[in-house]
Amino acid sequence: MNRLRLLYVMFLVLVIVTVVPSVVSNLLVTGMLRENLETQEKKYQNRTVVSLSQEIRDYIGRHRQQLDRIADAVALSAETSPNLDVFAYLGSTGKIAQFSDPLFRAILILNRQGRGASGLPPGLSDEVTEGLNAALNEALQGRKVLGDSYYLDALNESAIILAAPITARGQVIGAVEALVSLQPLYESLKERSGDAEMAYIVNKRGRVVLHSSASATISRPDYAGVPIVKAFMDRPIRLTTTYPFSGVAGAVGVLGTVAPVGEPDWGVVVQKEEAAAFQSVRAVVNRTLFIGGAALIIAILIGYLLSHTISGPISKLADVSMELAKGDFKVRAGGGGSKEIAALAGSFNHMAAQIEAYIERLVKAAQENRELFVSSIRMIATAIDAKDPYTRGHSDRVCAYSMAVAREMGLKGAELEEVRVSAMLHDVGKIGIDDRVLRKPSALNDDEFAMIKSHPFTGAQIMEPVPQLKNIIPGIKYHHENWGGGGYPEGIKGEDIPRIARIIAVADTFDAMTTDRPYQKAMSPRYAAEKIRSLVGKRFEPAIVEAFLKAFEKGEIRVEIDKSFAA
Repeated sequence: MNRLRLLYVMFLVLVIVTVVPSVVSNLLVTGMLRENLETQEKKYQNRTVVSLSQEIRDYIGRHRQQLDRIADAVALSAETSPNLDVFAYLGSTGKIAQFSDPLFRAILILNRQGRGASGLPPGLSDEVTEGLNAALNEALQGRKVLGDSYYLDALNESAIILAAPITARGQVIGAVEALVSLQPLYESLKERSGDAEMAYIVNKRGRVVLHSSASATISRPDYAGVPIVKAFMDRPIRLTTTYPFSGVAGAVGVLGTVAPVGEPDWGVVVQKEEAAAFQSVRAVVNRTLFIGGAALIIAILIGYLLSHTISGPISKLADVSMELAKGDFKVRAGGGGSKEIAALAGSFNHMAAQIEAYIERLVKAAQENRELFVSSIRMIATAIDAKDPYTRGHSDRVCAYSMAVAREMGLKGAELEEVRVSAMLHDVGKIGIDDRVLRKPSALNDDEFAMIKSHPFTGAQIMEPVPQLKNIIPGIKYHHENWGGGGYPEGIKGEDIPRIARIIAVADTFDAMTTDRPYQKAMSPRYAAEKIRSLVGKRFEPAIVEAFLKAFEKGEIRVEIDKSFAA
């Protein structure tokens, strides 16, 4: 009566459980806040990259329009003054300056023969010069050119080549070309970057055009391997995602957004380290987890103290149950704990006593059945061997040899028992063979040999009605099949022969070699073992012969001469 009732304990536990809804609600709110903050960060990054993309498009578009106006002005002069060589005039008078722009680092107004006015800065590389020539030739074909970008070492900035044809009276008479500075765009990229954030522009080949880092703008690295750049190269669409990025401090996870410019076919990328991008998210999550964790710890401590009165006895009862499940039927449970648990322990002990008595009866019956079964098998094997005085003890020896090989191969438990029974009964089919054929001292004729060859199949038929022996039938039926083919009764070979039959085949042959038969004298065990080795791949599986030879060398296969028969 003084024991604490389980109902009261469960009531206290249910009171503690009320903390769980609070924790769950906190986790749900945290998840919603996290999702909202992450969405806001992605939207901000998206607005930034779209703004940069539009700025680049407008910047390039303005200067392309400016080149179109210059081309129109030169064409108009050529049409209104047909006797004036406008290109030579611009080249000789220096009037080209009136067409220049503060952001033009070079301007050329040339006729189809490449003569006219040009303003080029000193120190242009061969690469830039070749780009200008290529763009000029394309413009002289009547096409507007949006060329490649280059880093100008002499000017310490990046620039892009633009060109437009000059058309008068329906014909291309020349071209205007400019090397336009990208410095304003570089400044915009720098404004959008910080310690953990960077912005850059890549072309369709994945190479950097401009970068918020001055060193990257100069070196123009290949970012084709960066996941977001690779995605842009495959399909130029706006995309926001997280990915690893290798920087100076090694690979870090970043949140990045890319947007295509369109004209030119560049992509603008703004990326920020995840740690910085989601810093506010982590702060909220950490704070919520701290509060929830503290509440959970308190609940666990209180719950432990209150439930200890039932958890201890239940734990002991569980341990006793586990011991019973493992086979210790003498184990009994204590009577501590609440009133209900004490009653449960008493019921458990009564059950354990009943199980113990029942198991003892089962074990005794199983032992008796096993002994009866083994005795029956031995009786059958003895009856088989008795049909031929030359094979007396043959089944026992084949069984012993087969077991030694099976153990060497690592077989255990039920598999080993199957080998034992199958080997003991492997010649059971000889029951149906005439004794005169079995005992014939001279050579067998074809009909008699065919009768002998039928014993594996006959043995399988004899065992087939017994379902419990279905796993031993393959050893009986196929122990005269050859690894290389040509055996009987079915002529199967290799892995098609059941493993149990392959083991018995080696043991059966070894015993036949080491016992006197009408057709041969017994060989020495060593000679017979070597003979077995010579038949590898033809009659026997190499792995089984290897196990046989190991068992033989260990002395686990011993041949005992039947002196009584020899006498």
